[in-house]
Amino acid sequence: MAADTVQIAVRMRPFNSREKGLQTPKCVDMEGQMVTVKDPESGEVKSFSYNFVYDSFDSESPNFATQERVFNDLGLSYLENAWRGYNCSIFAYGQTGAGKSFSMTGAEGQPGIIPRGLAEMFRRIEANTDPNLKFRVEVSFLEIYMEKIRDLFNPRQTEPSLKIRESPTLGIYVEGLKRIEVASYADIERLMEMGNTLRTVAQTNMNATSSRSHSVLTILLTQTRIEPETMTASD
Repeated sequence: MAADTVQIAVRMRPFNSREKGLQTPKCVDMEGQMVTVKDPESGEVKSFSYNFVYDSFDSESPNFATQERVFNDLGLSYLENAWRGYNCSIFAYGQTGAGKSFSMTGAEGQPGIIPRGLAEMFRRIEANTDPNLKFRVEVSFLEIYMEKIRDLFNPRQTEPSLKIRESPTLGIYVEGLKRIEVASYADIERLMEMGNTLRTVAQTNMNATSSRSHSVLTILLTQTRIEPETMTASD
């Protein structure tokens, strides 16, 4: 990863059936790190540059950006930094139907950044041969909808909204948010499936089962080093 603490990537998805039916003209072109947008009515052209540019419009194109390529560019670098003890976030932004869920979680046979990254994290944990190094993985999952925070691991939540707090030691956190210890990616996948059933969804013109909320999946990876001479442990 480059020295930048914040990097921006843009990805273009293919037309959906509605856009094809409307014979929507393609108005975006991508080359290198440049994105060119052309107004189909006025012909005005504007160009923008990003750290990463992914053209996933045409699967037959030699420049087609696969899920694997997106993960290798973005997911692996974040995993490496998290492994070194840094807090890392990947934030997917776009209108409904833009492809956020596909990039982050993926589809059958095409896993996204989250499942690929978690699978690699547990692979590294399982490959550890140092008897004095222990790992603990905990996960939380929340929804933000209409400015209210809901714990997606707690279907019996009684509070209308959980509260955001700030601590000198913990930093910013969500009070009362359930955090569950897991031992494998399968555990996280099961919990995410359960949490997704609680998310707020509604039909839109772009997506028949669109989530109407933002979701935040947090993975807490703790590495504990045991000093055999003093029998002390430090995270």
